[in-house]
Amino acid sequence: MFPIKFQAHTSPQERWDYTRPTCEDQKQWDESAKRWLNLTLAQRQPYHEMSSAPGILFPGDPGLPTQQQITRVLQPHQTIQERHLGVFPGGERTIALRTCYAPELNDVYQDMSWYLSDSVVDIDGILDNETLYASDAGWEHILTRIPSLCDADRWNTLDELPWERDDDDRLPETHHGFPLDDASYREVIMVYLLDRQALEEKLFTVMWLDNFGECVWWYRIAGENLQDLTGWLASTGGLMGMLETADGEEEGKENGVYAKGTVIDWF
Repeated sequence: MFPIKFQAHTSPQERWDYTRPTCEDQKQWDESAKRWLNLTLAQRQPYHEMSSAPGILFPGDPGLPTQQQITRVLQPHQTIQERHLGVFPGGERTIALRTCYAPELNDVYQDMSWYLSDSVVDIDGILDNETLYASDAGWEHILTRIPSLCDADRWNTLDELPWERDDDDRLPETHHGFPLDDASYREVIMVYLLDRQALEEKLFTVMWLDNFGECVWWYRIAGENLQDLTGWLASTGGLMGMLETADGEEEGKENGVYAKGTVIDWF
């Protein structure tokens, strides 16, 4: 589910209640995923350290999940692709998620997906499976399938920001630009979302999530601008670059980069 390699006293699989009927397995999985997202990075770290510990394991090793755990817990609730996406990363990652599979919008999706080149998002990061991801309720269900998407220790400090909020480098909470400033320090994963609204309006929704799966910022952008956005973010430092671009904007400026949900068209 989270790391591949386990120890009995810490493994989510070992906490699985095998006496409960299989019809409750999805509920158990969702509960475990929510517990994971409520952990701090420091609390998650031991699991990842076990997962990446050196050494060769053989079938039957107590550090590996049993066949029962694989068959009942892992395989029904998470694909190999999803598990690989959940490997503890050294930095930020980017994925593309399609949640709308309406037949009448399929041609639109095909046109928009053309812009998801390798330079925008790696092919292994494109989540496009109607059985797994179709949802009219929103995108959040992806976090119950892959809660470790949000495990990046961006600052290598296990939850602690490298700068205090009252430092000169940080905007005060009373400043109108503080929400973007705060989001730029918290975000750890970027998601290109293709839901019904995105397909109907032919605009990708670009979201940034923090370690707990909260969407801290989002913009909208046409597919033909994705390459420019990707290059711009790489060269300027992501949302921090947005913040620097916004320097000097007046409070309440319409369509400025402080406006969450703004359509990016200024390349």
